[in-house]
Amino acid sequence: MAIAAAKSIQTRFIFDTFLSLGQPALGVVWSLRIFPISGKASETRMTPDSHKDELARARAAVIHHRFATTILCLSLLLSIILNFRLFDSARTIVTPPVIDRAFWVSGNKVSAEYLELMGPFVAQMILDISTQSAAYKRDMLLRFVLPSASTELRIRMDKEAARLGTNGATTAFRIARVTANADSLSVRMDGTLSTYINGKTYDADTSYVAQFKYDSGTLWLDSFEATGK
Repeated sequence: MAIAAAKSIQTRFIFDTFLSLGQPALGVVWSLRIFPISGKASETRMTPDSHKDELARARAAVIHHRFATTILCLSLLLSIILNFRLFDSARTIVTPPVIDRAFWVSGNKVSAEYLELMGPFVAQMILDISTQSAAYKRDMLLRFVLPSASTELRIRMDKEAARLGTNGATTAFRIARVTANADSLSVRMDGTLSTYINGKTYDADTSYVAQFKYDSGTLWLDSFEATGK
């Protein structure tokens, strides 16, 4: 299943960051707000000197407000940058539903044990199918497929499901050996593909290679091809 960094955490992070950086600026704005001139003051005759003083105070207040606004804008910009950095550093690890051994994922590499889990899982989704389970397994598998390869694989699986429906057949792949290559991110699976039609079984020894690609912190299925025995 896909384990992704929750977007709600990122949203809360932005909100908290903005508050922590923006509150001081808001305090500046509040402390420097201009009070309206009282009625008593407004009745006082304005002299040239007092006019200059009022003008100087008004200019100072404008400068302070501009300064506070700049702080607010910089705080918002910083929170956006931090959010993008957090989003870019998030990592999603795709694993099969059943895990029966330890594995590791580090940087842009995964262990051979991880591939040994993913390869048979992919083979099961593609090869162990019937007309009743084809659509369900197709949709489940596409969650693990590289977006650029998903359309081609969907079409291929739909054609195979239609063929099985026409013949009233089911298929199953019994794996005899799994060979994972952590450097190339590929898994070779040797075994027997059995096709069941009208109570008869047709076996074929064959091999399949699942090719994976590590992209944006996630291991995706890139291709799945038969290679012969």
